[in-house]
Amino acid sequence: VCVCVCLFLTAVPVAHMLRHTHRTQAAESHNNNLFACLNALACDQAALLNLPHVALLAEHVHVLPYFHGNRSPLADPTLVGCISGLTLSRSPLEELVILYIAILQALALGTRHIIEEMNKAGHHIAKLLVCGGLSHNPLYLQFHADATGFPAQLPAEHDAVLVGAAMLGATASGVFPSLEAVLRAMGRPGKHVEPTKDLASFYDRKFKVGVRVVLQ
Repeated sequence: VCVCVCLFLTAVPVAHMLRHTHRTQAAESHNNNLFACLNALACDQAALLNLPHVALLAEHVHVLPYFHGNRSPLADPTLVGCISGLTLSRSPLEELVILYIAILQALALGTRHIIEEMNKAGHHIAKLLVCGGLSHNPLYLQFHADATGFPAQLPAEHDAVLVGAAMLGATASGVFPSLEAVLRAMGRPGKHVEPTKDLASFYDRKFKVGVRVVLQ
């Protein structure tokens, strides 16, 4: 069984948190694409610190991304966001990069939370099907695979949401007899991302921190 992760809405809190700081302007001055710029800066920073994985930059920074409540799996609109672990010992740009990594990890761990609750209810999730704007962000995609422990599958089409709308239209107009038939005809798998096995314990620890904060 697969779970579909649509990343359009999750891009909004990421952009909101990062753009509401003057430090982002320094990052954007290097590149017109904020996320591509931050990805490059994160890789450079990890290499400078001799870290084997970019994810380890945010080992001690934790984010609860509930700045607009939580829709799933808690369904609690009163929840609020939280950032823990920021210091004054790093430069503003370094701190921005680490916060960016921590936000991406938090959203991926939110997906893990949803999957775990679904599995408790009797589902058996074994794979992620990913679409939406942030699915084009390689770090975000890798973090989802790593945090959940499941492979992430992208569609071959660049904009899967538009293709999905075309599938619904083709079915409604009678071109195809069912959604299953149109999926077989128009849906094609694309890039496949496997989880990084040696990061499993790292994400287990981060997930426990997040759950503990929510329960308090």
